[in-house]
Amino acid sequence: MKPSEFLAQERFDRMYITSTEIAQRLNVTRPAIHFRRKAGLLPNAITVHGNQLSIWERDEIEPFIRQWEDQIQAKHKKATGNK
Repeated sequence: MKPSEFLAQERFDRMYITSTEIAQRLNVTRPAIHFRRKAGLLPNAITVHGNQLSIWERDEIEPFIRQWEDQIQAKHKKATGNK
């Protein structure tokens, strides 16, 4: 990769997050992400290649990811009996 390509990729990675990255971070499926988006629980994504790739601006979606993360942790604690 050329230095200029590396810098462009680095800027992209700082500005945007993909559904795959969100799925890995939260340990959820990509369909779960798209379900939440369609239900209005996530902001609309930027789609590429006829919805094959969904990306969001990190700053815009981060509060939604943190809220979902908190919900997942609370559900896990309840299921395991931890408080």
